Amino acid sequence: MRHLFLVVILSLCLFNITKAQLISIVDSTNRYPTIEKILKLDYFKNKVVYVDIWGTRCGPCLSEFKWLPDLKSKYQNDSIVFLYLCSPYQMKWTDNKENVKLWASLLSKHHLSGINIFMSVESYMDLFNNHDDSYSEDRKFGIPTYLLVDKKNNIVDFDAPRPSENEVLTHSIDLLLNNSSLKGDSTYTAFKLKKADKKREEGNVGRHFEKFIKKDLFGAVINTDSLKTKYLLVDFSSVTCAPCMREISILNSISDSLMNIGVTIISFYKENGVAIKNALRKKIPSLSKLSYTVIPNSVDLFDNYFINSFPTHLFVDKNGEIKSVIKGGPSEKEGGKEFLTEILLELSKLEAK
Repeated sequence: MRHLFLVVILSLCLFNITKAQLISIVDSTNRYPTIEKILKLDYFKNKVVYVDIWGTRCGPCLSEFKWLPDLKSKYQNDSIVFLYLCSPYQMKWTDNKENVKLWASLLSKHHLSGINIFMSVESYMDLFNNHDDSYSEDRKFGIPTYLLVDKKNNIVDFDAPRPSENEVLTHSIDLLLNNSSLKGDSTYTAFKLKKADKKREEGNVGRHFEKFIKKDLFGAVINTDSLKTKYLLVDFSSVTCAPCMREISILNSISDSLMNIGVTIISFYKENGVAIKNALRKKIPSLSKLSYTVIPNSVDLFDNYFINSFPTHLFVDKNGEIKSVIKGGPSEKEGGKEFLTEILLELSKLEAK
């Protein structure tokens, strides 16, 4: 029979589901070829909808499920429906049978109460192909992806906060429940700007680290040509950043070891030399013991590489190409061991090529 296969788990008064109920639909006949048609179902009438697009073999998708109980507990009596759209892995529907079985078991395992649909291939493709203006090329067909839909059935965010981004997600849902717009809200806007900054930072991979001429902390002229090294570990720090201050002694202790394997540390700060020296003295007994290059007054480089969170490290190869972005500073408790291991891992990848 070419009918929609519908499974209802738990007792159900159709179209009036409670928060504890789970409805699962396998769209094997492409009855719902677009996300818009799915959202026209009566389940979502006059409701805010949080849409989770996931996959049965997607680790990041599955790891987000652990945040759902806390999220849902906040909305026991509110006009919100949780919609889970599982992406098909195979282009031919007949090749998805095993995946459908796995999907059904995961619904139970993770207690995905709400509306669950195993999407048709056409519906999944349409979501990304017909919303080009909402997804950059690198985000098309990427999962997990989350959407927010207002009570008027409009998709107001095609890249909504994840369940783990609990604070801004609940704030956004609350706005929609109160029939308020996300646009112009300061909390929501700040989150989006931060997310865009992070994406730009990650976009540094593959870029060429541009040549520069600057004076270091002690007035010596430093330029890219004078750094006769195989690899560069470029550190972006600030004296106002606590993790940056914690990493000073660690970078100082591992710089010689890194130099021995061809890695030079160079640290850029936005602040002037006086402020940086005052900060360094709190971490290093004598500035004469500073074993890596520190360069002040480098706002231009922060802007050029879209650095808005600190510390951020760029790993640059001998050809000047940025190979990776390492976020966050090393742990004082670990004595920089994890950080050093991460650097050595990046180095081994390059040496293997």
